[in-house]
Amino acid sequence: MYFSDWNKSGATKLVEELKSRSRSTQGSIAFWQVDVRDYHAQLAVFEAAHKQQGSIDHAIYTVGVVDPQGWMAASTLDLESVKKVIIPP
Repeated sequence: MYFSDWNKSGATKLVEELKSRSRSTQGSIAFWQVDVRDYHAQLAVFEAAHKQQGSIDHAIYTVGVVDPQGWMAASTLDLESVKKVIIPP
């Protein structure tokens, strides 16, 4: 599991709790402190997960952001299409 949040202390506690509850030594968990307004920082999380795991099975994006361009449509979503999103200045 790879995730990002602005709240570093809360996320660090979550990582510790999830690791302590895991009965398996397989898998991984990683956290990045990211400002949701920084698209390139968000993309870096996806790139790191993809590089380390070879694929991304699921992505959950939960902030008060809408998708007016439809770039998150399941039929066309992949890492390369996400990189091409037009970011307003």
